[in-house]
Amino acid sequence: MSNAIRMLAVAIFLALIAPATAAPIGIVESWDLFSAVQNLTLDSSQVFDRATVVQSPFSANQHAQIGSSFANTYLNVTIDDQNLVLVIQPEHFCEKTATVRPRCLTTGILFLTPTVDVMLTASGSYTYHLGGDPVGFSGGISGSDYTNGTFQFLLFSDSQSVNSFQHPSNATLNFSTGGLLLAGRRYRIEYQFISSAYGMSPPIGSVVSGQGGIVITAHPVPEPAAIGSLALAGIALVRKRRPDRFAHRRVRPDSTCPRGC
Repeated sequence: MSNAIRMLAVAIFLALIAPATAAPIGIVESWDLFSAVQNLTLDSSQVFDRATVVQSPFSANQHAQIGSSFANTYLNVTIDDQNLVLVIQPEHFCEKTATVRPRCLTTGILFLTPTVDVMLTASGSYTYHLGGDPVGFSGGISGSDYTNGTFQFLLFSDSQSVNSFQHPSNATLNFSTGGLLLAGRRYRIEYQFISSAYGMSPPIGSVVSGQGGIVITAHPVPEPAAIGSLALAGIALVRKRRPDRFAHRRVRPDSTCPRGC
């Protein structure tokens, strides 16, 4: 299945479970952070564990399960007026059975409106195992400008996908991305980790599993004036500590040297 189809399926899923309204905290206007397992049979069903109310500090162990398939996610968040630290640790076990064709998800969407320019960075890794054909995993982190409530442009993105046809059965995927968020603009930050064993052809017992960790941080960018002040202070400190190379050549005037030597 292509990444575009996967993204469309997740978008439909998000629309079906639209979050309740929540008050903003600091630079975070709203969020929807959840773990889910979907059974994509004719009698489709889904189970999810979800957080929609912005809190700080916030910590949760999300768990969703259908049959033997589960999506666990540890979340830890701290927010203030200008900073954000979000830790995401997903763990998936997705097993096709006679009655379950599962997809396991760890997904989150955050809307940020910084009051000062901030630098957002996101990095981490996910180690997967593919057992059976065809099964797959996809993951990614992205940031888009959503000023005025509509998509403006993609600011940054790092996404990767693997399947049992083309990739090793065991490997670690590394993620690293980020960008500058300007004061007063609205941004949508999204992360997704999706394990899939729901195709028609995988034999019973096909498994996708894995675990990983991602850290997303946002911190203010120093203003040019502050950077200049720090630079001047550093120069002054260096000059203060620099030894006088000509001290040994100077002679203090005294009574035996009326002209000061």
